[in-house]
Amino acid sequence: MDPKHPLDATNISASPLITGEGLMGQGGSLQWTEGSDQFWHDAFETRTYLPADSTYEQYRGAYRYGHEAAGKTGSREWVEVEAQLAPLWETYEHRGEARADWHTVRDAVRDGWERARRALKL
Repeated sequence: MDPKHPLDATNISASPLITGEGLMGQGGSLQWTEGSDQFWHDAFETRTYLPADSTYEQYRGAYRYGHEAAGKTGSREWVEVEAQLAPLWETYEHRGEARADWHTVRDAVRDGWERARRALKL
């Protein structure tokens, strides 16, 4: 992978996923909006992969991370991008209350990523 690619782990500090530029913003990525946040807030309780005692605030950052990553990963499939997204999660600035490890938030990130890809028609 090109070391200047935003998902290259060696380029973490310059990644728009870390800097918060978002997708379709300056970096050409899909921006997280109030509408995105409201959708996930409303859909949160329908997600079967979440522990019963979890809160939306614990997973908001994971949905946002997946949402923003979708615009940067192009038409590649989840199996191709997960290994690149996983290490960047640890330094993602919009994690909020989601201080959980990758294994804990993986399904929520993927859920956000897949919904955004559908919106982008990828």
